Amino acid sequence: MTDLNIIEVTTLEEFTERIKHIDWYHHFSDDHRVYREGKTQIKYYEELARKNGSKWCDAWDNQRAEVFSEERGFGPGGPVPIRRNTITHEWLRSPEYKAAMDDLAERYKDVPTHELEREE
Repeated sequence: MTDLNIIEVTTLEEFTERIKHIDWYHHFSDDHRVYREGKTQIKYYEELARKNGSKWCDAWDNQRAEVFSEERGFGPGGPVPIRRNTITHEWLRSPEYKAAMDDLAERYKDVPTHELEREE
């Protein structure tokens, strides 16, 4: 994929270097084309991080924290970290989810609802 200044990467090192050069500030542009292309870049590389696991997500989060740091004029706390454990419709339809729900139902079948305590 070479349009919109998106360069495919295959290693964590390439990814870490590439995300330093994407248009993190696209949302400040008056030019809608720049905004749209920047948004597409961000989405592409963020999804790539999610697909490739925790180290890639850490690299993404670290770069975002650096780009949107207080030293660069952004508010305290920086950006929200990447969401790693999003529940999807595929998961809700999976056999693993059904088995987990069946197990819970079996485990608590004799307990009246008002007596159930929240597990932590």
